[in-house]
Amino acid sequence: MPAFGRILVTDIALDDETFVVTYRPQMQRLLASVARMGVLTPLHLRQPGESALLQLVAGSKRLRAARQAGQATVPALIHEADELSEQQAFLLAVHDNLACRPFNVVEKARILRRLRHDFQYPDATLIEQVCPLLDLPPRADTLEAYCTLATLDDALQAATVESALPVDVALWIGGLDTADRQAVLPLFTDLQLGSNRAQECAAYIDEVCQRDACTAAALIERLDIPALLADPQSSGPQKREAVRHALRQARYPQLTAHEQRYREATRRLRLPPAISLRPPPYFEKRQYQVSFSFSQRQELRHAAQRLLDAADSDAMDDLFDL
Repeated sequence: MPAFGRILVTDIALDDETFVVTYRPQMQRLLASVARMGVLTPLHLRQPGESALLQLVAGSKRLRAARQAGQATVPALIHEADELSEQQAFLLAVHDNLACRPFNVVEKARILRRLRHDFQYPDATLIEQVCPLLDLPPRADTLEAYCTLATLDDALQAATVESALPVDVALWIGGLDTADRQAVLPLFTDLQLGSNRAQECAAYIDEVCQRDACTAAALIERLDIPALLADPQSSGPQKREAVRHALRQARYPQLTAHEQRYREATRRLRLPPAISLRPPPYFEKRQYQVSFSFSQRQELRHAAQRLLDAADSDAMDDLFDL
């Protein structure tokens, strides 16, 4: 049974993170609580040897908060090494955290990789038992993706947590060479794209690079994306749309040119808001659709006359030329 006591912070191996599963924690509330009331929940510590410093098993955030508050001692439960193996200690850390909060994606990745590589958990056990415990789909591709995420550099792991970078996009960036990673990552971290937009932009970059046989860094420079990111006159949403438009235009130059000509032509038609004109999908045909609403005869006559005027407009010729 573990022994309870108040332990000097200096008796703990502060740089030993063998069992720490927490990554990029939110500390504000805990710091305020510990500064006011002290550490209320005991840490779990492990005694690896008679003269060795104690290993932290669970309670890394509480310990950090106590140190920042200048507290010399913390309440703790001390486990002897022969009563708590490294595997048991790691599982204790996992469940201690799981009991009070959800794990972020990097924490899930590190847990899965540690169980697989350090403690030789079979993949079937990780998929069937641990993935559901971590609120992950119990699939082999999920296991592989998260175990790979745990091997990426810290900048990419931090982006998945702080910038909500999707795991598949982080893995794609992680597969690029150093120059490409350095060029691409700011696009995702600075813009806070969100999951769908991040996947869309990653696909554009990857597809253009494959088509044009160029590097991601060269594409980013060619499109002058750093200037778009640094533009002091643009808001965050404006920068996101400008970057997305530049990438989409590079990926679909003919389609975006047609879309621009369509917008210019429809402006010249001067149709009222009640009349909606829709182009053919991808401008592959010449069949346009018109819809409008009315509640009185006069509104119907007005809409019909505006459509007749549009039919005689030079702008309609431009639409049929697309």
